[in-house]
Amino acid sequence: MTITTTPTKAEIADVLDKAIDVIDRVGWHRGYLYDEEQAEEGKALRDCPVCALGSISVAICGSPTLGAGDRDIHEAVALADAAAVAVARHVGVPPVPRQVAYWNDELQRTADDVRNAFRDTAAELRAGATA
Repeated sequence: MTITTTPTKAEIADVLDKAIDVIDRVGWHRGYLYDEEQAEEGKALRDCPVCALGSISVAICGSPTLGAGDRDIHEAVALADAAAVAVARHVGVPPVPRQVAYWNDELQRTADDVRNAFRDTAAELRAGATA
């Protein structure tokens, strides 16, 4: 049995910062966790453009699909969910991880919107951690 601790605000903020770096490196995607078309053409998943949730997953475990990598799956899911819920609260959607995917996929959404939401959420978390 794995005992999972609740991620700290600092850990969540760090993941969001890394997720921004992921989007900067591979590009942003509207839709599924990663650009399936590029993956089908042979591009490594970690190098395919990713959505908001996919970028969080890459930041945590090196792949847009949680469960890849060396990190304990329970720990990875807890951290990914905490990051998505923090972003959801920041952007004003229900604080459920899946809602960030819907927010990401809205037609007016841009990569800059996602980066800014991650950056601002991370800053709020760090401010709350020191308060």
